[in-house]
Amino acid sequence: MIYWMHPQGCSQRRRKLTVRRPPDYISNLPDGIIEEIIQRLPIKDSVRTSVLSTKWKNRWMTIPNLIFDEHCMRQSSRKVLTDKFAGIIDQVLVQHTGRIDKFKLSVYYLKAEYACSYIDHWIDVLSKKRIQDLSIEIDKGCVFVVTDSLFSCKNLRILKLRQVLIRHLPAAFNGFKHLKDLYLDYVIIHCEDDFYSLLASKCPLLEKLTMKDMGKAPFVVQVPPTLKYLHLIGMFTNMRIENAEFLTVFVIRVSTRTRSLYEYLSIGFIPVKLPTMLIYLKEIFLVMDIGNINDLASAFCLFRSAPNLERVRIGEWFSTPTSMEYADLFWHIQKKFLYRFNKLKFLRLEQLSCWTSEVLLIDYMMRYSPHLEELIIEVKETVNTQGFLWFKHIVGRYRSPRTRVVVKVVKVHDRFEKGLS
Repeated sequence: MIYWMHPQGCSQRRRKLTVRRPPDYISNLPDGIIEEIIQRLPIKDSVRTSVLSTKWKNRWMTIPNLIFDEHCMRQSSRKVLTDKFAGIIDQVLVQHTGRIDKFKLSVYYLKAEYACSYIDHWIDVLSKKRIQDLSIEIDKGCVFVVTDSLFSCKNLRILKLRQVLIRHLPAAFNGFKHLKDLYLDYVIIHCEDDFYSLLASKCPLLEKLTMKDMGKAPFVVQVPPTLKYLHLIGMFTNMRIENAEFLTVFVIRVSTRTRSLYEYLSIGFIPVKLPTMLIYLKEIFLVMDIGNINDLASAFCLFRSAPNLERVRIGEWFSTPTSMEYADLFWHIQKKFLYRFNKLKFLRLEQLSCWTSEVLLIDYMMRYSPHLEELIIEVKETVNTQGFLWFKHIVGRYRSPRTRVVVKVVKVHDRFEKGLS
């Protein structure tokens, strides 16, 4: 409120002017919108919102999702779990008063072994908060040794572990009864128990399993009946998959260090079909060398074992030209064991080099896919213009009124994490 004098003199009565402040839109936002804004901010910025107004003060203490990654670290120590950063996480967990549904720790480097004690303490706190989505992702440095605290998180629905060591399973562990999604990346397992058998028996709701670079130790994956999505990435030199008939999505992304799918699917010979038919499998993603006869034979072994495939994606991230003699022999054999893709609707081929072997594969799949609706072909940018135009002309011969065909040049980059699109 402001008082002012009449310009004609002081004898005039003072008049009152009321200055209205603009509405406080920030304080008057609905609670749901405030929570949504705070949740979308990095944790360090969420804490800072307390200074905006009384209504915003300490609202961050009840957000259900806590994500600690490079976005909430100092630039000088980015991606390194330092004492100071660990102390901040401690403080956040101590002050947090609500439920915690999701907790993610993603650091590039675990600086020292003492950092493991921090992580173990956090998991213990989270288990009491009935955590549902837990991610511990470490790229380099010390391996985090899993203790009993992890197995006390009985409400987990999603669990993602990277660079951890599992030495044993607690005697009292009865399984993750609610777990639906499990991601294991460079997880070292030294259990005397059959870890993968326990997964099948003690995770009754498991639907998605991703395993990456699990090492050279032999192991058997017993697929539980509930599992629909199996994703294998990297190098597996001694692995057997059992009870895979209920899978609906199967993704194999082999390491460039192990060039052939042949090593994964057979010892000594490649069967025409797998012993068990994958009748529920509708989508498959293979990373292979189309110019490698063993890779092709292994792929067709999978195709024949999955009669209900609707979507096929093949990534050729390493390729070699094939002699026409071997190529002709392979496709002659395929005619003997003729397989029709009667349910196939979508086919995507990535990072092709415009080899003749690739043309032969396209010819076969177009010829024997009566219901194919879309074919997308992506050619490497390193292919010269003349080679691309020749390839595009040849592929054009197989066009069909029922099939949309797209041929394009794309940059070489990693599409793997996108999965089947």
